[in-house]
Amino acid sequence: MDNPSEKPDGQVTPDATKRPDTGYTANQADNAHADNANQADSADADKTGTADGAPEGSDSEPRTKSRKKKDGSLGRSLSHIFRLGVKELQGLRRDWILLVLIAYSFTFAIYTAATAMPDGISKATIGIVDEDDSPLSRRIAMAFYPPMFLPPVPISIQEMDSGMDQDLYTFTLDIPPNFQRDVLYGKARTSN
Repeated sequence: MDNPSEKPDGQVTPDATKRPDTGYTANQADNAHADNANQADSADADKTGTADGAPEGSDSEPRTKSRKKKDGSLGRSLSHIFRLGVKELQGLRRDWILLVLIAYSFTFAIYTAATAMPDGISKATIGIVDEDDSPLSRRIAMAFYPPMFLPPVPISIQEMDSGMDQDLYTFTLDIPPNFQRDVLYGKARTSN
């Protein structure tokens, strides 16, 4: 009876069957696992100075297992994130359609959006109806500078709507009679 798990009649107990994944019997695998756990505990004791986890000469409570788990979990999480990132990049390398879409999104689409659409008005036409003909109304008309506006065109009140309908003017401005006087006296004008 060379094998301790063999019975006297030559039968083998279920513990002695070899596991296909490791090649060890169930008892040998369990013993190896227990030895690894004991070695890890002794390595922790060597790092901290004592077997219970507290530094030598310390009166503090020993470190709990949850504290050890928290210390290692950040590194473990970062390791998992890194491995998942590498895995995704490897999968992306095989997906040519997605690579083309990503390249387009970060190059041509950005360039097209930046150059095709203006961020403000440029060379807008403006017609001004100046019914006040005062220094204030002239200063308002001179405030529309190029390149945002073309020089203002003085128009009559009758030309205002027809010019907008015919797309002659982008904007029209009506400065009412006695506008400067009302501004100086603080009167508020309301639009009709």
